[in-house]
Amino acid sequence: MNEWQERRELEARRYREKRKEQDAQWEATVRSNLDALRGNRAPPGLLEGLAWQYLGTLDEYAIGPRRGWRIQAPDLRSAAMEGLRGTPWRDDVPDERELFRLQREGRRHLLGLPFLAGLDAVEREDPRRLDSMGEARQRRALAFYYLEATGRLETPEWYRRLVATKPELTAAVLVRWAKGTFRRDRPTVVHLDALLRHAEYSEVARRAVLPLLTAFPVRKKADWHPVLDLLLWAAVARADRKEFLDIVARKLGAKSMTVAQCAHWVAAGLAAAPSQYHDRFEEMTRDEEILREAAGFLCSNLPTPFPRERCEVATLRLLVTRLGGMFPPNDPGADEDDDRAMAHIWGLPDYAAGFTERCLRELSSRPAPAAGEALRALGDDASLGRWKRKIHEALRQQRIVRRDAEYQTPTVAEIVNTLRSTAPTSAGSLADLVLDHLDDLNEEIRWNGSNIWRNFWNEDGHGKPDGVKSENSCRDALAGLLRHRLDDRVQVRSEERHAGDLRSDLRLTAPGSRGAVSIEIKFEKSRDLWEAIRDQLIRKYLPPGDHGIYLVLWSCGEKVRSSPTSSRPTTPEALRERLRESLTPEERDLVAVRVLDVRSPQQRFAAEEKSERSRSGSRR
Repeated sequence: MNEWQERRELEARRYREKRKEQDAQWEATVRSNLDALRGNRAPPGLLEGLAWQYLGTLDEYAIGPRRGWRIQAPDLRSAAMEGLRGTPWRDDVPDERELFRLQREGRRHLLGLPFLAGLDAVEREDPRRLDSMGEARQRRALAFYYLEATGRLETPEWYRRLVATKPELTAAVLVRWAKGTFRRDRPTVVHLDALLRHAEYSEVARRAVLPLLTAFPVRKKADWHPVLDLLLWAAVARADRKEFLDIVARKLGAKSMTVAQCAHWVAAGLAAAPSQYHDRFEEMTRDEEILREAAGFLCSNLPTPFPRERCEVATLRLLVTRLGGMFPPNDPGADEDDDRAMAHIWGLPDYAAGFTERCLRELSSRPAPAAGEALRALGDDASLGRWKRKIHEALRQQRIVRRDAEYQTPTVAEIVNTLRSTAPTSAGSLADLVLDHLDDLNEEIRWNGSNIWRNFWNEDGHGKPDGVKSENSCRDALAGLLRHRLDDRVQVRSEERHAGDLRSDLRLTAPGSRGAVSIEIKFEKSRDLWEAIRDQLIRKYLPPGDHGIYLVLWSCGEKVRSSPTSSRPTTPEALRERLRESLTPEERDLVAVRVLDVRSPQQRFAAEEKSERSRSGSRR
């Protein structure tokens, strides 16, 4: 044995000897108080030492080194347990008021731990005895339970029964204890987290969280924000909403509140009443630091999810804009059960990215046109470049949801009518029918040698084209051609009025049809050729359920405006394709584009010859 080993052995022997001496002294002390233990009047200090030893023998407690009993004599252990079991019924146990006075002074009562150890021992032997405790003793039990750190790993059954049978009493004592903790420098969520995490505490939470939020100091530092967030989320989940919002309004009116804490209260208001707090949240979160504080509340890992289903589209868009602009999407593999994901320590950026994705999914699940418009706007937002792929996926899903929601299964009679080409039964089938007739008109004008084109031109004394008619005259001519071709029950109206005294060129309806078809007519040389398809037809003339047709009359093709994104189209087919490309996939589901070539045969022949000479020159 070397010198170091000899020294360690000597120290261990001295420790064992000292420990043995202390145990002997302790056992002598217990023996000298044998009658006091059996008579339930032992000194509190002695009982506290026995309580630690008793709890150290139980697996339900984590209290440091598990030394267990320091007394070996059976009669002493029996007396010790008798003294602990009697502690809850001692006359000198202070009442609730005295215990919380000691808390305010930073002190504790020596009977606290023996009281809880006694409850544990009685619970194991005769649980019904605890149920017979009066309200005063129950209040003491609750106060000691909140004040003493026993290291118990699971909630005792006697406490669960009080939570279930006397939530008002439990909440009252919990509030007094928690208010006392607000005066400390070190925050704690012990006993408070159950208000949110466990449904069995919902009645206690309903009674406790609002008084606690009312009492929460407005100038607490950031290390207290986890406590505040837990209480705020518990209020969102459990408390009366109106009373909670009243407290939020009062707190936000406090001039002394820190800016950081204010962000948490505003975010909580948004969670409870999205439409009411939308504008304030939008204004506050322009500041990046305040946004980060608000994100810490909204995107926490607490078990109460943000109520996205109660949010309007504008609020969901705002949340995606703010949070997506600050935090990038999660790594695609971060949610997978692999070594890389398990080694990753999740923080606010990860939770915020998940929150943003859930907002996008909520938007994609809504069939309303506003949801699609919001997703398209998000896709165009330069600050969300890292989210482009996920936004595109959400928009694609939203189009499917909207299409499914708007589809209505036709009746047998409606199917028969459609197959007979009589009165259509929906805006979609009516639009298809009108498009077929427009395509037929185009073919007849171009290839069948008919004089239909004359409906759109002024003529000189010799019957030759002398300038295209006005847009209104062409509209009336087209209306007449469609009336002649369509079933008599299909009504074709010119200058049909819409909301806001707006008027589309043509509007077609059929009896019993769900929805109508609006036609907006332009010349290829119109100054608003590229804008009117969206600014007029889509935004002004298409209420939900309707379909639209954007019809361009090709009269000469020499003055076509260049498109905003490419060169000037030189043929009707090219113009139609460019206009279709300007629409989103969702818009193409509702709006069709047609270009009607109304040139005379001579004009068309001359244009084709000119085009051929141009191509021949290019080849040479």
